[in-house]
Amino acid sequence: MPEALPREPAIRPVQKVGTASTAGVVLTLRPAATILRLCAPLDHAPFVAALAAAGLSLPEDPCISEQWGDATAFWVAPGEWWLVDIGATLTETTIRADLPARPRAIVDLSHSRTIMRIGGSQAVDLVAKGCPLDLDPTAFPTGGCPQSVLAGVNLLLHRLPANAGFDLYVPRSYARHLWEWLQLAGAEYRISVAAG
Repeated sequence: MPEALPREPAIRPVQKVGTASTAGVVLTLRPAATILRLCAPLDHAPFVAALAAAGLSLPEDPCISEQWGDATAFWVAPGEWWLVDIGATLTETTIRADLPARPRAIVDLSHSRTIMRIGGSQAVDLVAKGCPLDLDPTAFPTGGCPQSVLAGVNLLLHRLPANAGFDLYVPRSYARHLWEWLQLAGAEYRISVAAG
């Protein structure tokens, strides 16, 4: 098996504007995470049942997430989920061990995504500048995880609990473009760039 390459970040934020206590928007580049794409498009009931038996419940409603301790499971399409673990305790090997031997795919997306967090009292205002989604909590509740567009970049947008803002799952090749757009578009909110 080939040796795993170290995960180098797509961007290295160095600009710090203002302080988090006075900023309306706080941008944070999140640490590298394990991101596994699980896919069982033809018959996913045994797939869901096998993971539930292992204590890992998958959301079955569209664009909703579920917490698994430090990990999060996102519904991304019928019969398709992403498992995201910042602590890197979930691995492709451990997930495969819990699944039935039937048609399904598990793909490691970890190197292909950059995770950015938008927090602060004006996080919704910043996201609304470049995203066509209805961000009202009745239409986009806590835990919601639709795929959409922000500043022309396709991404997965996850609404965090307790009005903590949003996590953006951005294709790595567009990370710098979106990071720079967020800083420019958020300048009017006294933006702060925080350490991850």
